[in-house]
Amino acid sequence: MIGGGYEDVYSDPFINDILMPLQHIIIVASLLVNGCLLNLVIRHHGKKMGSYRYLLCCFAINDIVYTILHYVSFPVPETFPNIFILRGHGPTFSKFWLSMYMGNYATGFPLLVSHFLYRVLALKWPRILDHFFKLLPISLVVTFVCAAAWFTSAYVFMEQDPESSAFMQPIFNGEVYSPVKHSPERAQWYLVCVYWTEGTFSSPRLKNFIALALLAVVMVAAY
Repeated sequence: MIGGGYEDVYSDPFINDILMPLQHIIIVASLLVNGCLLNLVIRHHGKKMGSYRYLLCCFAINDIVYTILHYVSFPVPETFPNIFILRGHGPTFSKFWLSMYMGNYATGFPLLVSHFLYRVLALKWPRILDHFFKLLPISLVVTFVCAAAWFTSAYVFMEQDPESSAFMQPIFNGEVYSPVKHSPERAQWYLVCVYWTEGTFSSPRLKNFIALALLAVVMVAAY
């Protein structure tokens, strides 16, 4: 076990012994930096920043939530020619927390859009900035919708079934190379997408393509 509840994740001991502890340093640093930023915005420089302080607070709070979810689940994604798998390697082994992480990951897209919208208004119509806070509820609603879409994509449409479990057996048995350690005993904790059941472009798995569509719609709409 890695300190803090992390298990032996990778086959390479160098990664586990040297690089993995850096995860804890990064997590602590993220919490400290975002906590300090939130404190500065609220207590010291909030009024001078105008409506921009609302966005900064949203970014800081969201990053704190993301950091906590990342620590709790520590997801490691892997892609293969016909399969995508995701499993948590942190203190908790739970499909729910993995899906929560996925949902939180999606919140970055609408928040970045709000940031760019603010910058456009600042350059083109600076007088409108005083009313920017009125758009914040809309931004938050869109953010939660995106999070719900990605959570649903992971929790509902990436759930394992007998067919997807069969496709994972070569990975568990070591027939397919993976730098990550896998064990059949923890198979139920994986989120899985199998795209085709009988070769590329043959017999697509509808529920997994729905999962990919939900992921893609949020990203494409943001960009």
